[in-house]
Amino acid sequence: MKMTKLLFLLLGLLLINCFPPPIYAKLRDLETTRLKSTAGTGVGSILMEESSVLNPAPVAFFKDSSIYLQKISGNITQETSNNPHAAPLDIDSMAAILTESGQTISGSIGYQYAEDRFDKRKRLMIASAGRAGDKSSLGIAARITQDSLSENGQDVQNIKYNQLVLGASHVLGEAVTMGVTFIDPLKERPNETRGILGLQYVYEDFVFLILDAGADYNKALAETFLYRGAVQFKVFGDFFVRAGFFTDDGLNENGSGAGLSWVQPKLMFDFALKNTNIKADLDKNIEPEKIKETSFSLSYRF
Repeated sequence: MKMTKLLFLLLGLLLINCFPPPIYAKLRDLETTRLKSTAGTGVGSILMEESSVLNPAPVAFFKDSSIYLQKISGNITQETSNNPHAAPLDIDSMAAILTESGQTISGSIGYQYAEDRFDKRKRLMIASAGRAGDKSSLGIAARITQDSLSENGQDVQNIKYNQLVLGASHVLGEAVTMGVTFIDPLKERPNETRGILGLQYVYEDFVFLILDAGADYNKALAETFLYRGAVQFKVFGDFFVRAGFFTDDGLNENGSGAGLSWVQPKLMFDFALKNTNIKADLDKNIEPEKIKETSFSLSYRF
């Protein structure tokens, strides 16, 4: 009954402003520092803080709570035909996520503030999940967003919209987990609908192999196919080293990430670098760009 009430609450929030104007923002969805290090890969992993930003379902498997703080900085290098030597544009973002699990219904609430080029974003993220048996869980998340969009830093247009994310996770065995997520199934925003399937395989609690694949299921697979892969190594007992890559045909992007985590009983520190290459597309009016991001985060579990 509690899960049903929460689902109706999230759906009600999404129905507010359900017909936003069709404006294409360059702002990007939030990725935690861990996700930056794996180039976004992790739909099939059992992750806690990522319930607000990736797959909401895995949070139901945990039995503790956490406070997560993150800072992202970076720059965008544009190589346009009009000005091939243009100065880099800045990226600046911060996020905070509070997660509570171990109850009948687990969940999280997060907030993101981002500045990208001349655009700004404020986003509230609410996620909830519950167990569907010993080895499965289902989750739902809402993204309540206010974007301020500008091409020159002077003419600004403010838009508000809400999106839904559905997720599921399943433990196939001691070494294999899988997950699936559906982004914006109500099609609130143009070109943001996605379905993604993820798998994770763990060998001897030392090597983690992670893979995601998906596409926009409202369009041709060849036009929007995305795949991501990552590997994680556990070293010295409390350090994790990660690296990953991705290709997204729908966004005309590819890139890589790498990072390091130091895990203590209560605290976890994360650091990551991510590089993104945006390919030129005259039909979509996309200019070539290179994006470099650095992310730091601190998580306290209790």
